[in-house]
Amino acid sequence: MRIHRKAIAAVWALAAVATAQVAPVTLTAPASPQQAPNSDGFIQRWLLLEPIETNGLTESAVQAAVKREYFPDQLTVVPRDGDKVMAGASQLTWHAVDTSNYNVNLYHFAHALGKPTSNVLFWAVTIVNLPREMSGVRLAIGSNAASVWWVNGQEVIGIYGDRQTVIDDGVSKRLTLKAGTNIVRAAIVNGGGATDFCARFLDSDDKPLKEFTVSLTAGGAAAARVAPRPAIEQQLTFAPYHSSDIYDVGETVGWVVTPGPAKPAYHFKWAIRRNNAVVLKEGKLDLSSGRDKIEIAGDQPEMLYVAVEPDDPKSESGYTGGNTGRNNGLYAVGAAVAPARLALSMPRPADFDAFWEGKLAAQARVPIQPVLTPVPTEVPGVELNLFVLDALGSKAHGYLAKPAREGKFPALIQLQYAGVYALNARGAAQRAAEGWLFLNVDSHDKLPSDPSGNVPRNYQAVGNTDREKSYFLNMYLRDSRVLDYLLTRPDWDGKTIVLTGGSMGGQQSLVLAGLRPEKITAVLVCVPAGADTNGDLHGRKAGYPNWPSDNPDVMKTALYFDTVNFAPHIQAPVMAGMGFIDTISPPAGVWTALNQIPGPKELLPMIESEHDNLTPQKGRACPARTKELLDVLVKGGEFHPNGIKQ
Repeated sequence: MRIHRKAIAAVWALAAVATAQVAPVTLTAPASPQQAPNSDGFIQRWLLLEPIETNGLTESAVQAAVKREYFPDQLTVVPRDGDKVMAGASQLTWHAVDTSNYNVNLYHFAHALGKPTSNVLFWAVTIVNLPREMSGVRLAIGSNAASVWWVNGQEVIGIYGDRQTVIDDGVSKRLTLKAGTNIVRAAIVNGGGATDFCARFLDSDDKPLKEFTVSLTAGGAAAARVAPRPAIEQQLTFAPYHSSDIYDVGETVGWVVTPGPAKPAYHFKWAIRRNNAVVLKEGKLDLSSGRDKIEIAGDQPEMLYVAVEPDDPKSESGYTGGNTGRNNGLYAVGAAVAPARLALSMPRPADFDAFWEGKLAAQARVPIQPVLTPVPTEVPGVELNLFVLDALGSKAHGYLAKPAREGKFPALIQLQYAGVYALNARGAAQRAAEGWLFLNVDSHDKLPSDPSGNVPRNYQAVGNTDREKSYFLNMYLRDSRVLDYLLTRPDWDGKTIVLTGGSMGGQQSLVLAGLRPEKITAVLVCVPAGADTNGDLHGRKAGYPNWPSDNPDVMKTALYFDTVNFAPHIQAPVMAGMGFIDTISPPAGVWTALNQIPGPKELLPMIESEHDNLTPQKGRACPARTKELLDVLVKGGEFHPNGIKQ
């Protein structure tokens, strides 16, 4: 097994305006007939079949799964985008995708389609076009979890067991690829949690092969159906009584519901839930007159969540449509009632400050010992390095990028969203080209170029019953250590330090701003996670890290890592975007955390947005506002929050 843990993945951001690093939309429909591999040789264009339910990660179980015939010609078919197959009683669709990363995120693929992500089998096919015959070539792959691979009908690789994606984890024997069309096929079996794969060819010198193109039909022509897939059909539209979707206590909260652009295919029922936890009112939609309404009196500070679901028997192919990014028939709307009065569901632990002061003091006694390793970059006028820093109990890692000239520069620290993945080296360099002294911080004790680092896939559950063993203890301390290092650098301008991140990156940004308030000048976050972690016990649906509320030790420990308890110490101005129907970073928790911040803040409600990886088009206001503010701050300007931005 060949493991290139220091390989630098070329991870490209999809949108230049996406400045807060949120969970990215990494899969898009192909827009050209052919595509070259990326700079490290990874194949980024695939046809993926919707997942098939299965079990087992052992070699025997996986071999049995892939040798079972789920659909006709499964080991020979070269599908086209939109082709459908029957796997048992289920009709499944092939989807053509390009990935912006070195790897293909199957979890995001399935989740976005409302399909299962655990105990499933994925099939993937791609077509590699070579200008000439090439011998001595090897296929090199990584997968989370088990996978079997074929090239031109020959089984060449099998890796088994519960594993994470490691570049070149499985390598075939030497192969001869034909001039013209070569078919690569894979079956990936996932037991649970995240799932993805990566693949490239290595030449006879074991260097990445790049002399080929990838297409979706033999001969390199684009299939007629390879086009951007249509948006999820909208059978319903909702107009809030208040365009802001924000109400005072005592006002009637409501929506006028009308048929959408697509004709409603089902009858619908609805349920209004306080803070997405306590059912307050239920009913059924009646659109016989062309419209209906859903309404309730707002009787206390709260976030209201309305789930609107099909009320017809489910067909074999399931429901379609919806506005939550899942294409499973679910629609949701949300509203805020006196949200500035949302208060803590649990008081701060009495020894909260003493606990963290002790940890920071202990870390201060650990020498930073920075190690910088230069990294080549195609971005002109920039110096890019990997950094490694000693922290209390672990090491902090990331990318450091700066303009390649003498001078002092404003600093931007990027904290990361949830998951384990390689960081965006090119994106870091691009930040430096804008004029920033930029630190992109890995959430884990691993090289930022390493896509896995042997990090447990359920890391958020590690040590969750003991504050001394919580995974988030060292994560937060590593973030603080990066700030320690920044303060020692002579090329920092001594004035500006901006923190930014999305989801778990927003969580870390708020925590760091509360731990180290004396130096931070601005905090710009989108859909920050980690707030109101005890909410499930108090009538508020909690979100990520989704710590189990039925364990008292977990709930007690969670309070030491909850953003609401760091927020009172934040002195810097804060901009925060929240989705009103977000189920991963629920708005009740986000608003509660922001209410604890004594200083100026700007709240950006996105009233139609689920978490940004599910409905990215509805959450664009936050990265756009972040970009706007960064453009001001990098030039020495100041951020003056404007309260609630509507």
